[in-house]
Amino acid sequence: MLALYIASFLFQLSGNSMGTFLPLFAKSLGASYTGLGIIGFASSTSGVIVAFSFGRLARRVPARRLLLLSAVIGMSSIALLNVARSVLDVIVLQVCSGIGNGLFFPIADAFASEVEVPESREKVLGRYSASWGGSLLVGPLIGASVMSAVGFRNGVLFAALIGFAALMVVVVGLLPGYSTRPLRIGEESPDTHAIRQSVYPLVVITIANQFAYGAIFSLFPVYASGHALGLFEIGSLFSLYALVRLIFFLSSHRIARLGVLKTLGMAIGTLCVPLILVAGVPDYPVFLLAFALIGVSSGLFFPTIINLFAWARADRGMDAQMGFFESFSGIGSLVGSAVGGVVADTVSPSAPYYFSGGVVFLLVPLIFRARRIEQPRRPIGERA
Repeated sequence: MLALYIASFLFQLSGNSMGTFLPLFAKSLGASYTGLGIIGFASSTSGVIVAFSFGRLARRVPARRLLLLSAVIGMSSIALLNVARSVLDVIVLQVCSGIGNGLFFPIADAFASEVEVPESREKVLGRYSASWGGSLLVGPLIGASVMSAVGFRNGVLFAALIGFAALMVVVVGLLPGYSTRPLRIGEESPDTHAIRQSVYPLVVITIANQFAYGAIFSLFPVYASGHALGLFEIGSLFSLYALVRLIFFLSSHRIARLGVLKTLGMAIGTLCVPLILVAGVPDYPVFLLAFALIGVSSGLFFPTIINLFAWARADRGMDAQMGFFESFSGIGSLVGSAVGGVVADTVSPSAPYYFSGGVVFLLVPLIFRARRIEQPRRPIGERA
């Protein structure tokens, strides 16, 4: 598992060290808010297409080969930003980046979900989530330091070197031991039939939640720069978000004892407030509070929702199911990026955050529709 944690950390660190500032680079090339939305849309769309077809693809191509390919594509798409000269160039490279993410994360998710360890799956997923989530803790600060010194174009070469390190960990540490096994469900396992009946609410909850994150990550850096925030201030916001999220990732197996509905409800409720704060009070101290709350929400949401998707279709194979989850997660991001960009240009730069807050608030009734997935007698994810 250590190799998986390191590979996931480096893979995400490569993207996060430059991705936080990609909207600012695109703006320097002439991108409007709508253009920024299209860039986010392009990345998420290619990732969704790959993730949707991942189950079928994984049956035809060895997972080891796909994992290697994902790292190569991810590293290359970052390095080539050095020669991007137009918004169209950035869009094309983000399509490639989405393909790399769409290949890497279903495999990594499946590995974390299936690995045989003497611990509950919540704890394993919490640590796995912390491994890739921790990259956002240091990535923006590293990126701000490097890009302030050498500029964005040269900074992406540094990010590509981190991607190369991820590739080496995949080749040396992860591929030799990679294998997938069917998840064993014993007599005291959760009521998987009830969870299957709740797949529709889970899908909609995932899409709507990611809608908000699509708007935040595609548009916020430019929105913040319009309120006189510099690179380090913007980077510190995303690092604070990552720190809080990391703490909750590592505590997710304890928080899950409250029950699935309470955990999801807390995640959704905690996300509504900061979106309104970001839009209504555009000031750095308020942004700090808002991003800390977003970190709480994310830290509660992702381990819980990934675990539920894993149980919902365990009989189909974990690779296919994690591709299913990642595809709907990507749909939310791409719609949030595209709609948020248009709303920012046609209404106001703050409008996407009000709109996203309303979308997230509408999730509350769906959570209650999914009441059949409430916590069973044994923690979800514990091996039989």
